[in-house]
Amino acid sequence: MSDALKIKIRVFAALVPVCFFLGLAAQDLARGRFSAGARAAVLTPQSGESVLPEPALEILGFIRERGLKTYRLSPVLKSNVYICQRVTESAWLLARPDPGSGNLFIDKSELGAYKTAGALTEKANVVLVLVH
Repeated sequence: MSDALKIKIRVFAALVPVCFFLGLAAQDLARGRFSAGARAAVLTPQSGESVLPEPALEILGFIRERGLKTYRLSPVLKSNVYICQRVTESAWLLARPDPGSGNLFIDKSELGAYKTAGALTEKANVVLVLVH
């Protein structure tokens, strides 16, 4: 038996249980075997956003309200891995991070350093600075 065939067999063997589980889950969902709350959580867009940290929710709100296609995070926000990761995950269908973007999100604690940078729009924890 060739090495390529052995690899294909291993991959197939690993995928069979996953496909089986997904098939059962899809059948349960179609047959209504999940509670109404569970179905709503799976099928409703944006249903999991309540667990995001407040700064990530505010950034996501700015992105949606203004229809932003690109954004960048200040060094302070970028250094907070928890916020940076959650923003990237939750906004990935709407906007992409771009180091050259004119839409800069800063933490409110950084406001003094950016007062002359451009138009400012504030929320409770985050400020959108429009840099041109």
